[in-house]
Amino acid sequence: MATNGNPRQDPYIEHLDFLLSSFTDNGKSLRGFTINPQELAITMLTAGLLANSKLMISPDDAIKSAFDIHKRIQFHVAQHQNLDYRSKGDTRVTINGSRHYKTPYGALPSVTTILSETQGNKAALERWAKKNPGGREAAAARGTKVHSLMEEYLLGIDRDPVIDDPEIAQFWDGLPNNLSKLENVIWAENPANVDDYAWTKGSDGISRVWHPGIVENETYGWAGAPDIVAEYKGQIVLGDLKTSNNPYCSKWPDSSTPKSEYGKKRSGFMKYQKCQLQLAAYALGLEHTINIVPDLCMTFVATKESSQVFVIQKHTIEKYKQKWLDIVSKYYKEVLPSKNKSVIEMEGIDGDSTDSA
Repeated sequence: MATNGNPRQDPYIEHLDFLLSSFTDNGKSLRGFTINPQELAITMLTAGLLANSKLMISPDDAIKSAFDIHKRIQFHVAQHQNLDYRSKGDTRVTINGSRHYKTPYGALPSVTTILSETQGNKAALERWAKKNPGGREAAAARGTKVHSLMEEYLLGIDRDPVIDDPEIAQFWDGLPNNLSKLENVIWAENPANVDDYAWTKGSDGISRVWHPGIVENETYGWAGAPDIVAEYKGQIVLGDLKTSNNPYCSKWPDSSTPKSEYGKKRSGFMKYQKCQLQLAAYALGLEHTINIVPDLCMTFVATKESSQVFVIQKHTIEKYKQKWLDIVSKYYKEVLPSKNKSVIEMEGIDGDSTDSA
């Protein structure tokens, strides 16, 4: 049709062009209006089927129908994601010596569990723990205290805490200057508003997010407890707070690094990388559980000497998301089967030892 000699511009034509162009890049351009891989696939498939000439449906009608179906799918997914799920008893549980969280998909391994089981550093941590008796417990207690101070600071409960422990005071010093730049706090260990995202909080007061994984017909999922979700200059920030004896490093040490510093910088880089993978896992969990997509990921590192902030943006976050998904695949397809096999073999040995001849 034409109006005043000009063809009428149907808004759905733009959507149709956008949809058709998506088929040339494996659907990547379609991710702008879909928030779930299943929705993406169903929408594309529906549009393709409806546009088939055998069905006698015009491309215009096909795209309108596809968007209507997409809207219904979004509603269904939102209803499923935003479950008012409150676990009975402890939210955080230990299974076969590893931390898990209760979720609507069952007890899923924590992000830190998957990382420690796949990154090859578990044995090194055990060796360090043997050489430093009580060190692991002391570090955990220190981290818990600093996290508590962070939560109260961000929520405005205590912006100028009195800290009796000199060591904790050293780690805290410098952090407020960086944390104060965050605005509109959405999450600080728990949802900032008790009425928001109630389904993430268990009866033990622990809040977590989860993701069932992306493998069809399998739950290759994970769960974790993010530290911070807030805004920085209008952008959504997912933040993680770390206490460390030595600074983190965003680059692998090169030939210019003094030998005396090489080991510390290498360790700092490995910790940095692990933290970015952790944040990527939380980012996917946030999107699935509460439909928040971070624009930035910030790592706040507190040492006795300094306070560091590392920032990565969306394109880098996406790279770490893919790395994380590769790690999850390794965990479920290689590490977990091997671990379960070891448990079965041990049970078999124990059974043989109790059998009488």
